[in-house]
Amino acid sequence: MRICKQEVRLSLKVQDKAEAYKKALKLKGSYELAAEQGMELNILKTRLSVVIEKVIANITGAQNKSDNTKVIVRVLNSISEGYGKTDTSKIDNQFLIDYYNAISFNDTLLTNTNFAWRLIIEYLADYKLNDKNLRIPKKVETKQKKRRDHFEKTEKELILSSIDSFIEASGNYKTRQIRHVLKAVIHFMLLSGVRPGEEIFGIRLEDITVSKVAYDYEVLVNITKGKTEKRLGREIRVSSDILPIFEELCELKFGVGLNEARKRYKRRHLFFVQYEGKPETKPALNDPFSKLIGYVQSISDVEIKDNHNFTPYSLRHTYITEKLLNSKAKISEIALHCGTSVEMIEGTYQHILSRMVHDNLESDRLTDEERAMKEYRIYSS
Repeated sequence: MRICKQEVRLSLKVQDKAEAYKKALKLKGSYELAAEQGMELNILKTRLSVVIEKVIANITGAQNKSDNTKVIVRVLNSISEGYGKTDTSKIDNQFLIDYYNAISFNDTLLTNTNFAWRLIIEYLADYKLNDKNLRIPKKVETKQKKRRDHFEKTEKELILSSIDSFIEASGNYKTRQIRHVLKAVIHFMLLSGVRPGEEIFGIRLEDITVSKVAYDYEVLVNITKGKTEKRLGREIRVSSDILPIFEELCELKFGVGLNEARKRYKRRHLFFVQYEGKPETKPALNDPFSKLIGYVQSISDVEIKDNHNFTPYSLRHTYITEKLLNSKAKISEIALHCGTSVEMIEGTYQHILSRMVHDNLESDRLTDEERAMKEYRIYSS
């Protein structure tokens, strides 16, 4: 038979002439359809990498593309890098089982990988590039969740007291700029519990509102990016202790204080960096943060536990842990402020909640005076 103007001879392993003719027509139709999609056919073989290219083009060009599209594209490219030369007609359920067994998954990666393979399987079925009933494996082991690391009170105080000398030790102007932003991010996260990444870097000057209330200031910050973006963001209240940090950062970046910067540069990102007139960019803070932890270790006698497990996310964990232990806020209130769910907090911070239960049980044995003194010590700290 002729396919795409090429003479192709292929054994269909059928002795009955009528059945062979029927199969040949079906095969011809499916591969002509694939050819119309721009696939390169090599004697009726289609590589998985070609299919993945088409899938990526479909999801990135869709008008209603998901917020998670970039992540799915990364997963698809990863599959293509490892298995792109595979003939799509040879992919079966054992192939999928072997693929999943070869990867160490966490819950998020497993979810995204399942979605990516569903897109591939749907494409294979739609263009008749695979006649097997492909199914994603149901039982896949995921990595055991690590306990969330947070900074103890002494560790947090040590970091905050050391960061100015860490900035002074900067080797050049660019490093100093990034470390100034890191200082502001650390203070802000410890006072707000927002996520590092898009939630932090999405904050513009216009998202900050400061108003005088009695003898103090009310600071409201509108979080519009990150995980809560699709829910129209959230507005959080932050302690006025953050104002000197914001003032310092605005003086450094814009040459004016916070109020004036909000008037002149309201669309500018607060935590971006800018060098020599170039466009503003998001600074990479993971490496500077690790260097800060190492610096604190080198200049103090206090040992910061398991410092390799600490990342900027540890600042968010510290905020949530402190609120669980030392405030009267309900878990639902903490979850709403931090843009997460009660279920997530109960699952992630189970060790903290267990400690709270223990403390509550122990408090039953205290006299009213002892209990009052204990609460005074907690809330005054």
